[in-house]
Amino acid sequence: MNEWSIYSALGEAVAIRRKAIGLTQAQVAVKVGISRASIANIESGRQKVLLHQVYLFAEALKLRKFLTPVESRLF
Repeated sequence: MNEWSIYSALGEAVAIRRKAIGLTQAQVAVKVGISRASIANIESGRQKVLLHQVYLFAEALKLRKFLTPVESRLF
């Protein structure tokens, strides 16, 4: 798997989840703190995503538990 295939897969997953929960690109952009154009580029695999943005995406897409540190899930 090359670097850009990872970003492409992430972008596709973001788009699928965003649509499934009924959010627009603009709504996700506000929650993540980036432009709507950046959301479009991320969803198409043309833009890299920083690690902290992955967490913001998880929060915006209601997947926060997925990225919660293991220690906090144990208690």
